[in-house]
Amino acid sequence: MRKIFLLTFILFSSALLFGDDDIMAKVQQAIDPSGKLAKAETKITEGSLEMPQQNVKAEVKSYYKKPDKYRIDTTFEDGTKETRSFDGGKVLKWTSNSKKVEEAKGLDRGSFILNAKLQNPDMRVWQKEIFSSVTEDDSKIICVLKSEFAFKSPIVLYIDPDKYLVMKMDMPTSIGGKELEQSITIKNYKEENDVLFASEMSSSIFGAVIDYRIKDIRLNENIDDLFFTDLK
Repeated sequence: MRKIFLLTFILFSSALLFGDDDIMAKVQQAIDPSGKLAKAETKITEGSLEMPQQNVKAEVKSYYKKPDKYRIDTTFEDGTKETRSFDGGKVLKWTSNSKKVEEAKGLDRGSFILNAKLQNPDMRVWQKEIFSSVTEDDSKIICVLKSEFAFKSPIVLYIDPDKYLVMKMDMPTSIGGKELEQSITIKNYKEENDVLFASEMSSSIFGAVIDYRIKDIRLNENIDDLFFTDLK
């Protein structure tokens, strides 16, 4: 079960009424009117998660560096620690139980790389690097993933019609090499230091519910590239 939450700690008229770039630009403008997020080179996020059905709680800290380096460290209540990281080439994983760094393969690798690229705070880049097409249909934005990710299902963003903020997201993910559907509901947004971010979220995969709370987001702090490779 613990593998489930690692895949998302995330973070968002008629079809073809707008061009692809216009659609993602509108979403970006809603959450980042000042452009401060889009310009950030690094992002460090701290928060917590709870799986109420399994009585599991953990503290989570993630690190992102443009263009796509991403690391997430998780510490459970029992002291167990898990780390996953994409260094721009390999997806690496480490646990305090095994104390071994292993490389993820197949669809699990693709799933983590997808999550890494979705960490980019400039959603306009998503169109170029992640999606092969983006269409808008009423309050839904349907984003077809590029074939390199090997997922059959698209990412679907459900938009608040008034504020144009993402309120829900359906997306494919992978556990044990099997494609599954994940639904993420954003319960609350919070503004801090002129940055708007989703502060409370709930995720559901295969009947398992995970609640997230984001406590802090810091931008443009220095992160060495080796941090994404050296997991020990």
